[in-house]
Amino acid sequence: MGLLTKYLERKREKEVKHYIKGIILDIGCGPATAISYPSVKRYYGVEFKKESVLRLSEKYPSVTFYSKDLEKENIILPEKVDMVLMIAFIEHIAKYEHPIEQAILNLKKGGKIIITTPTKFGNLVHYIGATIGLFSKEARDDHVTILSKRDFLKMARKYSLNLIKYKQFELFCNQLVILKKRRGL
Repeated sequence: MGLLTKYLERKREKEVKHYIKGIILDIGCGPATAISYPSVKRYYGVEFKKESVLRLSEKYPSVTFYSKDLEKENIILPEKVDMVLMIAFIEHIAKYEHPIEQAILNLKKGGKIIITTPTKFGNLVHYIGATIGLFSKEARDDHVTILSKRDFLKMARKYSLNLIKYKQFELFCNQLVILKKRRGL
């Protein structure tokens, strides 16, 4: 792990924490940090690695976790959710459209998708920082898709979503995107 990796995780968490509430689907949930937020009513986590899902299920036995290939497998929940999280996730997959489609299918009308991902500038900073040991080399090597504000606007149009917030943070290295499912869908 790089010297600043935990710092960046805390900064991302601080940026999104106050938006997260209700019934949550966390795609690419990692350590499932959002479980502990007091505003979370119910939580569903999805991770690729079965070992991660087993470990999370042992740690949080009352929570449902799924192991899925997020580029092609469907996510079927017992209920629609208020919010879908994709925190530091989308940059790690080539076929990012599939998780977006799965998010929409599992989202209540008027629900939100919250995404954090590096900017193109941030990806370059991350690459250089990982090379000298400041950030995780594994995360650097796994970045395959870097999206811009323009890409998120296209995504919103394609999937009939409203882009209700776009913000760059961490010195323009990261971006926060909040998309809202239109009520009529």
